[in-house]
Amino acid sequence: MIAPQTGSEQITKSIPQYSKSNIPFLVPNIRNGLILVIPPKQLKTVLSKPERVVEVHEPQFENVIAKYTIRDPDMYPSNAEVDIVRKHIAKRYGSVAKELAEELALAFDEQWGTSPVWKTVPAWGSLQDIAARAFNRVAFGLPLCKCNICFDLSR
Repeated sequence: MIAPQTGSEQITKSIPQYSKSNIPFLVPNIRNGLILVIPPKQLKTVLSKPERVVEVHEPQFENVIAKYTIRDPDMYPSNAEVDIVRKHIAKRYGSVAKELAEELALAFDEQWGTSPVWKTVPAWGSLQDIAARAFNRVAFGLPLCKCNICFDLSR
């Protein structure tokens, strides 16, 4: 008898066979049915399709069981942030990736610290601040993104 594989085991075994060969593949999942794994080389093509062709937002909310894990009713099922990213940031991602990564690293270090000692952090509020800083860096650039007025307005 063959032991059943977990999703992560199946993905690990399938990556060399399919993804590295640029072939999409399906991974069974008890909770959500089949999950489509798209090779990295095809992601840009898939994500550039209009939403009427490829739906991304709803499956992501379903995957994290948003109605149970996101308690703020203003956020579920909000598309505001997703629309900003999809319409403005995703199209320029290649040109802003370095700045975005730099600002995210700075924001996480500022909000959560760099100490190896565990501490309590206000996750929701700090993640809102981190997202606002990242968005401002991409939208306004330096030095305007550091302006407290812009930060408060985008939060």
